[in-house]
Amino acid sequence: MEHKIKALAEREALVQAVKAEVENIRQISSRSKADLQFVSEHRDDVTELRAKVEDLLGRVRRHRRQDRDDRVTAQDGRRGADARQQHHQHAAATST
Repeated sequence: MEHKIKALAEREALVQAVKAEVENIRQISSRSKADLQFVSEHRDDVTELRAKVEDLLGRVRRHRRQDRDDRVTAQDGRRGADARQQHHQHAAATST
């Protein structure tokens, strides 16, 4: 009889441990569902934000290209002015 009581007590302890583990799994599942719902609800926000970031990066690239092109144009303009000035100076020096 004592052996049966001991066996029942061990089984009860095992049942309680399994119940506690099942409850732990339910809590984890509940948090995972909440996390998934949060992500699902904000997916459109993330997509919209990504589009805005890509647009801004495109604007920065275009701005940098325009700045580079403007600098090249300005340098070419200065080179042309320098060449014209040298031509005039050379012409003036040879005509005298």
